[in-house]
Amino acid sequence: MPGYIDLAELNRDMQARRDLIPRLRRATSIMESMDDTALLLGSDVFTNCLAFYKAVKAAAQANVPGSTSVYQDLAAQFPGRPRSIPTPPNP
Repeated sequence: MPGYIDLAELNRDMQARRDLIPRLRRATSIMESMDDTALLLGSDVFTNCLAFYKAVKAAAQANVPGSTSVYQDLAAQFPGRPRSIPTPPNP
């Protein structure tokens, strides 16, 4: 063993790493589960907000008082899909 390597310190570092790895793996698993949950919650929130937007849009189309301004505010958040541009036929 080279004289410049502190064997006791090396052994402590190796043991600390052995102790840390299982905890790190568990923490990673927890973080992945939390990320999955956040994605699912985001999907649920978006679905419900879209349903609310559609209801407000229908109310605005039916001229329900007060719904038009709410619809206009929400329309910026739900721009819809861009319309596809038809390709011209080949000559």
